[in-house]
Amino acid sequence: MNIKTKEIKLTKSSYFNLLAKKYFRQKWWVFALLGLIALSTLINDDRQTSDYFTIGVAFAYPAYILIYFRRFCYSKENKVFLLSRHYQFNDEDVEGYFEDGTKSQIRLAHVTKIYRAKNYALIYLSKITMLYMPEEAFDSEHTYHQLLAYIESKISR
Repeated sequence: MNIKTKEIKLTKSSYFNLLAKKYFRQKWWVFALLGLIALSTLINDDRQTSDYFTIGVAFAYPAYILIYFRRFCYSKENKVFLLSRHYQFNDEDVEGYFEDGTKSQIRLAHVTKIYRAKNYALIYLSKITMLYMPEEAFDSEHTYHQLLAYIESKISR
């Protein structure tokens, strides 16, 4: 197997959208619970001071998460995530070639999991280190799915 991707470029806003959507999809139940608690507190007629705190937390927590992700994505320290790159996959590893001339080689044996979304996949090397693989970076949909299936077969071993 030898698969080369087209150029992949993440903007700050697309990186923010990617992280925020993934987080809120995984933690939807927390926000639903917070909403229910806030709603039940708002419906109650005799509110106490702690009720106002509960309502504040229910609305402030999602806002805090969005601000945190925005600061993270727009930080100068994350410049490497925003560099244009392309990847070349072979049977044993993936090589990343970045626009600044940096080359990175990673063994496929280090992949811990794959998160699939509608138009992209995140190939995790650790809990927080991932490779962003949009479907459009591949020559065909078949090649994209074939590669992900191959990597998943390597994970399950």
